[in-house]
Amino acid sequence: MSLSKSEKIPFVSGRGIAYILGGLVFLISGLIRGELISTICGSTLLIYALFSFILAIISLFYWRKKTLELSWKNKEYIHIFVPGERQRLVNSIFYLSEISYSIRYSVSQNDSETRSFILRIPFSKISTVFQIPVALRGLYYPSGHQLIVRDFTHFFSFSARKSRTDLQEPLTIFPFPENPDILAFPSSQVGRTRGKSTFRRSDDLFETRAYSPGDDPRKINWRVYAHTGELSIRQGDLLPPPATEFYLVLNTYNPGLISEYNRNLFEILINRASFIALQLINEQKTISFITLNSEGKMQQSRISALDPDVKTTILTLFSIPQLTNTEIPWKEVFSSLSHNSTLLFFTMPQPISIINSFTFTSNKISFFLGPLLPEAGKPSVLSVFQHLLFLGISQKPLFASPVFQKALLQNTASLKKRGVNVAKI
Repeated sequence: MSLSKSEKIPFVSGRGIAYILGGLVFLISGLIRGELISTICGSTLLIYALFSFILAIISLFYWRKKTLELSWKNKEYIHIFVPGERQRLVNSIFYLSEISYSIRYSVSQNDSETRSFILRIPFSKISTVFQIPVALRGLYYPSGHQLIVRDFTHFFSFSARKSRTDLQEPLTIFPFPENPDILAFPSSQVGRTRGKSTFRRSDDLFETRAYSPGDDPRKINWRVYAHTGELSIRQGDLLPPPATEFYLVLNTYNPGLISEYNRNLFEILINRASFIALQLINEQKTISFITLNSEGKMQQSRISALDPDVKTTILTLFSIPQLTNTEIPWKEVFSSLSHNSTLLFFTMPQPISIINSFTFTSNKISFFLGPLLPEAGKPSVLSVFQHLLFLGISQKPLFASPVFQKALLQNTASLKKRGVNVAKI
């Protein structure tokens, strides 16, 4: 089973082309020179390639008409089953070629240019269960099914589209929460909670009620007793419960070209933001998560610590956002919040003109700029040598580019100048 970004299946592989050309060279050379051994070698190579081709064609015609049953198991495994009564025939067909099933997943149902990958599942038994490999974070929708047949020599490949009604539900790849080492969260002032009431009385005693055994005798209202002859005690007003709700806004806007470098930075920011969200839930807070979904529409979801399977809910919500050139309608977002709302705003560095255009209606807002990465230092002699020899290039660490670092510092200075609480994560 493998993952790839694109699925281009050549009819003849490079190995097949070399093999066929070699056979032709031997055959033609033998016929021209009259060399029997060269002619036999060339003929043998071409007959072998033809034999592989015929077996692949037989497999293709068989599997094109064969019904396959696909289903999920625990959202981590795909089960492929070949129904039918002639199980021995099916088992013998498996020996003719290599069979795999290919599914294309993309984060948008309408835009094929968005993040996507190809899941190719080889199967060689009537019933096979495969585990989904680790892929890039996202909420993926299936957008294409193909059956791929390759001869056992890997010379020839054929594909056939399969129309399916099963296995149409989305595939969710969760982020990996990463601790950004935030020392403390700002206190919320929304005053909304879930579950049992936590209202308490103030220390300012204005109201009175009838005395009950066990009440504090120091709170007895003697003046009322002098007039009525009945015991009563003083009590304070009801206070609202402690603040428990935070608004989390995740900015997905990326001005200009969305590069692979920016996508990698956004993934790190998502991982750290999801950790903070889970931490708030662990502290029995309620979260209202606001961002753009994969179709570029505003999405707001409210999560309580009392909700069932709340961790999965949060990770699912953080799987959806992707970098986009669509800007969130900030005026609409900020105007919908009350003056006492606590807002946690997660964003990558933005142009100063956008930062300065924000008009905040809440007096409790914290900006989380990031991701905070180490700056790239001067390459060592060893790293230069490894680069020249193409060693270790695939595992390069991610550093903050000078442009990114400059934008991060400018955003931080601009927001602090306006009195906004800023943290770099």
